[in-house]
Amino acid sequence: MILIEIASTDGASLNSVETQYSSPIKRFAKMREDGLAREHLKGWAVLQETCVLVDVISTLLTQLIESDAGREVQPEKELKLFNSRVAPNITVKDYIQRFTKHSKCSPESLLTTLILLDRVMSQRDLVLTYKNIHRLFLVGLLISAKFHDDIPVSNQLFAKLGGVRLSELNSLEVVFLDLLSFNVAVEDSVFDEYADEFSRLAKTTQVA
Repeated sequence: MILIEIASTDGASLNSVETQYSSPIKRFAKMREDGLAREHLKGWAVLQETCVLVDVISTLLTQLIESDAGREVQPEKELKLFNSRVAPNITVKDYIQRFTKHSKCSPESLLTTLILLDRVMSQRDLVLTYKNIHRLFLVGLLISAKFHDDIPVSNQLFAKLGGVRLSELNSLEVVFLDLLSFNVAVEDSVFDEYADEFSRLAKTTQVA
C-alpha cells in the first residue's frame, strides 16, 4: 500500500528519489487535499509552528487508522513487537504533544518521523492501528531526533515519555532501524515535498 503519492504542481508524478518509497501517508494526504487550489506554497514556513504540525500529523494518522479499520493483515514477526495488548488510553495528538512539550525534538524531526514511517509502510505490509501507532511513532521520533537534530537524545527520557520500559525501547529501536535497512537519511528534495504536502493539508485542518 502507498501512503501518499505526491504529485508535483503541474500534476506530474514525483520522480526517482521521491517515488522510490511508495507512500501511503502521502497518498492519504493527497486525497484529503483534492479539490483545493495547488498554488505554490512555502511549505515549511507554514508548518514551523509546532502546534500546527502536531495537529496535521495527528489528524492524518488518526484518519489513516480509521480508513484501514477492519483490514485484516497478519503482521510480520518484527511488526508484532510494536503492538500493545490494548490500545493506549491517550489520543495520538496528546501522545505527540507530550514529546513536543517535554523533549527538545524539532519540527523537522517530527516531519522526518512521518517520512521514516512512510518508508516502513511502503516496504512492509504494515497497517496502522491504535495498538501500534504509539510505539511506531515513539521509535520513529527517537531515531529522527538522533539523526536529524543537533542535540543529545536520551533513550531513558523517551522511554519515560512514551510509557515503555527502557529495555523495550532499546530493542524496538534496533528493530525499526532494521526495517529501514538502517537508511535514515532524508534528502532535502524529499523533505521539501513532504513539507509542501503537509502545508496544503494544514489549510484544511483546524488547529485546536
